[in-house]
Amino acid sequence: MQSRLDLIDDWLGLARRAGYDAARLAAHCGVTRRWLDHFFLENFGFNPGFWMHQVRMWDAFRLLAEGRSIKEACFELQFKSKAHFLHRFKRHFKCTPSEMIALYRKNQSFRAQNREHYTAEQSIPQWLHEQPWKLALETLTRRRIQSAATADLISE
Repeated sequence: MQSRLDLIDDWLGLARRAGYDAARLAAHCGVTRRWLDHFFLENFGFNPGFWMHQVRMWDAFRLLAEGRSIKEACFELQFKSKAHFLHRFKRHFKCTPSEMIALYRKNQSFRAQNREHYTAEQSIPQWLHEQPWKLALETLTRRRIQSAATADLISE
């Protein structure tokens, strides 16, 4: 049986509009929080809170990489305080925002200077030169397809 959640295509937009809060996301989707948790666990293998935390952290990285201040990122991503943001960022990325942005800019500079010699196999981590906030959505979609394929195999 298909649920209304199966019809949603813009999970990233919904997560952002819901302020990265699972209860608000459930309300936006017109379902209970419990049903949203069940749907995510069954289809993607993790709960919506975990996924939204990943999206929120990559959104923080994106905002900082675009030159926004920590204070602006805190406000836009609806963190309670700058300290809360810094704690979450350090816990997620294992470094401070300034260390992360310095590493990002250093690698961007390296790539620009060595464009003709640069290959993707070199030591620059993949997430530094792709759009990392989209990786969470791609993972979500991939797991959704895998879950659907598994369900088809089981039902046969």
